[in-house]
Amino acid sequence: MAWTVTNSGTQTATGGEDTLASPTTNGSYAFWVDTNAMALGDYVTLRVYYQVDGTNYRLAFEGSYTSSQFKAAVTPFIAAFTGVRCSLQQTAGTNRAYPWQILVN
Repeated sequence: MAWTVTNSGTQTATGGEDTLASPTTNGSYAFWVDTNAMALGDYVTLRVYYQVDGTNYRLAFEGSYTSSQFKAAVTPFIAAFTGVRCSLQQTAGTNRAYPWQILVN
Protein backbone atom coordinates (compact mmCIF):
# COMPACT_ATOMS: atom_id res chain seq x y z
CA MET A 1 0.00 0.00 0.00
CA ALA A 2 1.27 3.46 -0.85
CA TRP A 3 1.53 6.45 1.47
CA THR A 4 -1.29 8.96 1.02
CA VAL A 5 -2.02 12.34 2.54
CA THR A 6 -5.00 11.99 4.87
CA ASN A 7 -4.99 15.58 6.20
CA SER A 8 -3.02 18.73 5.40
CA GLY A 9 -3.07 22.47 5.84
CA THR A 10 -1.21 25.46 7.24
CA GLN A 11 -1.38 26.37 10.93
CA THR A 12 -0.34 29.72 12.32
CA ALA A 13 0.85 29.00 15.85
CA THR A 14 -1.21 30.51 18.69
CA GLY A 15 1.04 29.75 21.66
CA GLY A 16 -1.26 26.99 22.89
CA GLU A 17 -1.32 23.40 21.72
CA ASP A 18 -3.08 23.49 18.34
CA THR A 19 -4.72 20.23 17.26
CA LEU A 20 -4.24 19.98 13.50
CA ALA A 21 -6.24 16.85 12.75
CA SER A 22 -7.51 13.60 14.25
CA PRO A 23 -7.79 11.04 11.43
CA THR A 24 -9.46 7.74 12.34
CA THR A 25 -8.23 5.49 9.53
CA ASN A 26 -6.55 2.22 10.52
CA GLY A 27 -2.89 2.35 9.44
CA SER A 28 0.62 3.64 9.99
CA TYR A 29 0.96 7.42 10.30
CA ALA A 30 3.70 9.97 9.75
CA PHE A 31 3.29 13.64 10.70
CA TRP A 32 5.29 16.11 8.58
CA VAL A 33 5.71 19.84 9.34
CA ASP A 34 7.59 22.42 7.26
CA THR A 35 9.75 24.33 9.77
CA ASN A 36 11.59 26.41 7.17
CA ALA A 37 10.05 29.69 8.45
CA MET A 38 11.48 29.25 11.95
CA ALA A 39 14.06 31.80 13.09
CA LEU A 40 16.49 32.21 15.97
CA GLY A 41 14.56 32.05 19.25
CA ASP A 42 11.60 30.05 17.92
CA TYR A 43 10.68 26.85 19.79
CA VAL A 44 8.08 24.35 18.52
CA THR A 45 6.85 21.04 19.92
CA LEU A 46 5.10 18.44 17.74
CA ARG A 47 2.98 15.74 19.36
CA VAL A 48 1.23 12.62 18.08
CA TYR A 49 -1.34 10.92 20.29
CA TYR A 50 -2.51 7.34 19.76
CA GLN A 51 -6.29 6.88 20.01
CA VAL A 52 -6.86 4.03 22.50
CA ASP A 53 -10.66 4.01 22.14
CA GLY A 54 -13.45 6.28 20.89
CA THR A 55 -12.60 9.21 23.19
CA ASN A 56 -9.21 8.67 24.88
CA TYR A 57 -5.73 9.41 23.54
CA ARG A 58 -2.23 8.68 24.88
CA LEU A 59 0.96 10.49 23.92
CA ALA A 60 2.94 8.38 21.43
CA PHE A 61 5.53 10.92 20.27
CA GLU A 62 6.79 14.34 21.32
CA GLY A 63 9.58 16.18 19.54
CA SER A 64 10.89 19.71 20.10
CA TYR A 65 12.59 21.88 17.50
CA THR A 66 14.45 25.16 18.01
CA SER A 67 15.33 28.02 15.68
CA SER A 68 15.80 26.69 12.18
CA GLN A 69 17.74 23.53 12.99
CA PHE A 70 15.71 21.60 10.40
CA LYS A 71 13.83 22.69 7.30
CA ALA A 72 11.18 20.03 7.89
CA ALA A 73 10.26 17.77 10.80
CA VAL A 74 8.87 14.26 10.39
CA THR A 75 7.72 12.07 13.27
CA PRO A 76 8.51 8.36 13.47
CA PHE A 77 5.87 6.06 11.94
CA ILE A 78 3.08 5.29 14.41
CA ALA A 79 0.80 2.29 13.82
CA ALA A 80 -2.76 2.86 14.98
CA PHE A 81 -5.89 0.75 14.71
CA THR A 82 -8.28 3.51 15.77
CA GLY A 83 -6.50 6.72 14.73
CA VAL A 84 -4.21 9.49 15.93
CA ARG A 85 -4.32 13.16 16.90
CA CYS A 86 -1.51 15.47 15.75
CA SER A 87 -0.70 18.83 17.32
CA LEU A 88 1.76 21.71 17.13
CA GLN A 89 2.70 24.14 19.89
CA GLN A 90 5.01 27.13 19.55
CA THR A 91 6.11 28.34 22.99
CA ALA A 92 8.82 30.88 22.11
CA GLY A 93 9.55 33.33 19.35
CA THR A 94 7.28 34.89 16.76
CA ASN A 95 4.22 32.78 15.92
CA ARG A 96 4.83 31.40 12.45
CA ALA A 97 2.72 29.71 9.78
CA TYR A 98 3.56 26.00 9.42
CA PRO A 99 2.45 23.95 6.41
CA TRP A 100 1.80 20.35 7.53
CA GLN A 101 0.65 16.93 6.32
CA ILE A 102 -0.45 13.71 7.97
CA LEU A 103 0.35 10.65 5.85
CA VAL A 104 -1.14 7.18 6.23
CA ASN A 105 -0.10 3.85 4.82
